[in-house]
Amino acid sequence: MPDARCPCYEAIMRALLIGILLVATPALADEERTRVELVVGQATEIEVGWAMGHQCDDESIVAAEMKNKDADTNLLALKGLKPGTTMCRAGTYLIENRPTFLFEIVVSPPPKATKKAKTPKTR
Repeated sequence: MPDARCPCYEAIMRALLIGILLVATPALADEERTRVELVVGQATEIEVGWAMGHQCDDESIVAAEMKNKDADTNLLALKGLKPGTTMCRAGTYLIENRPTFLFEIVVSPPPKATKKAKTPKTR
């Protein structure tokens, strides 16, 4: 049975897909994010208001947990585990009227300890 599609079907579909990708990609990339720089072993806490819950892309790079500071403020507690970069979100879109925050977490290796110069032996 012969193909009943228009001869230009594939070209139209390809152009439509490219158009969708060109429109959607900048919208995803434009989401505001805050850069957080840590050193392996370093910990920090960030106020995230009423945000509830968290999600990190790679929890082998950073340990994250939510803590309660007071009745009006939660904290995202972070600790660098190994060098690398990952994204973490505090809050969720599933809970209506709650804020969400996106963080780019960059963990650097710890600074190398400086070796003490050896003192020459005297005879």
